[in-house]
Amino acid sequence: MRLFMFIVLAAAGPEMAACSKPNPVVCCTSPADCNSLGIMDTTSRPCTDGFVCIDHECANAPPVDAAPPAPPCTMDSDCPASTPRCSTQNTCVECLTSTDCSGSTPVCDTSTDTCHGCAADADCSSDVCDLSSGSCVDEGNVLYASSNGPASGSCGHTSPCSLAFAIQSASPTRNTVRMIPGTYSTPPTVSAIHLTIDGTGSSLNIAVADGSVEVTQGASLTLIGLAITSGNGDGIRCEGSDYQNSLTVHGVTIDANGSALLANPCAVTGDTSSFRTRNANLPVILATPPVTMALSRSIFRGGDGVQALGGGSFVKIDDSLFLDQLGTEGAVLGGQFGGSGFGTLTVSFSTFVNSKIGCGTGTPACAGGNVAGVCIDNSIIVGATGGDAVAGTACDINYSVVMPQAGAVSGSNNKLNVDPMFQDQAGGNYTLKSTSAAIDAADPNAIVPSLDLAGTPRPQGARADMGAYEYKP
Repeated sequence: MRLFMFIVLAAAGPEMAACSKPNPVVCCTSPADCNSLGIMDTTSRPCTDGFVCIDHECANAPPVDAAPPAPPCTMDSDCPASTPRCSTQNTCVECLTSTDCSGSTPVCDTSTDTCHGCAADADCSSDVCDLSSGSCVDEGNVLYASSNGPASGSCGHTSPCSLAFAIQSASPTRNTVRMIPGTYSTPPTVSAIHLTIDGTGSSLNIAVADGSVEVTQGASLTLIGLAITSGNGDGIRCEGSDYQNSLTVHGVTIDANGSALLANPCAVTGDTSSFRTRNANLPVILATPPVTMALSRSIFRGGDGVQALGGGSFVKIDDSLFLDQLGTEGAVLGGQFGGSGFGTLTVSFSTFVNSKIGCGTGTPACAGGNVAGVCIDNSIIVGATGGDAVAGTACDINYSVVMPQAGAVSGSNNKLNVDPMFQDQAGGNYTLKSTSAAIDAADPNAIVPSLDLAGTPRPQGARADMGAYEYKP
């Protein structure tokens, strides 16, 4: 048996020796590399032509690196109509400068090379941006005024005229007046015309007795960005009982010795504006019938509050701040005037500071088709030192913080005598601390404005916050 096994092994020997013939597929590049494979008889084992040694096996040589792809563009003609400009990075983009943009998207954002709407006058070559549409007003439709311009001429961009002459020269097609930044002294009168006055960067200092901006005889005025100081009379008077006038204010500041705004009669809308009277005995806003007024994200300071008087006076204010209103009537009044019924004033998502609310006696109607009196909701009321912040029964207050308050308040879901915890009341910062009881405490069924007074989106939490400012974590 042992002899048989020996014979078999001896017979197999030549075949096993034949297997040691180098495999042409196996390769190595140095003695150590070859030794690692058990190949001891050579210093290297290269591959035949056309092959390279990769991981000890001969393989086809990889192709020579392909040339980099051609850039998307080298000139504008290489680009499609949707992105017609070739950038310095050789990519097709929408714009390189604002001259590449037009229509409703006239401004080039050079960080993204895309066109967008204007957000400020400086975005436009005409120096007038229509904020409602985000488009630049064509220079041919603008009358330009300067504080020392003449009462004559074309009122062009480089040849401005006086403000009064620019208003006089307005027409249905050329109906925007741009006040070139400066200080003006003559109060304008807008009569029987639809007009926009852009006063961004300008101030109007009225020193004449009882002088004010006048809107009358069926005029419609949109006033933007102007700072008005009236040394004697009212700031703006929109009036004329034989006509229905209208006024829109955006970013306007009024500091008057009389009322900041008198509407009699007038349809008023506006936002992001500031109204102040320095006379403690006069209302900061006076609305007498027929008036509809809607103001948001604004500030009302001083005097005898905002007053909506008489049947047919409807005033609505939201996301606003009422400051230092300590007159006899208090911060807000919806009342009877000349036996003509009760005016209506509704205030929502607003903050009253150092301002009293004197409601008087009666029963307000704040729902349905017969709304009358004063209706406040989702607000913060912090009165002056001493006494209750709210006195009387003719106000309806709901979902609001009221402090100090020992007596009852008409309405429901209020937080009485609770500190709203402003960030810094003494320093004029009326935003909320994180521990404020006003946070996430507004009426869950309320129609919530999209932005607060500071421009913060509402709501930030599960529910909107009471007051003019939404707490932002």
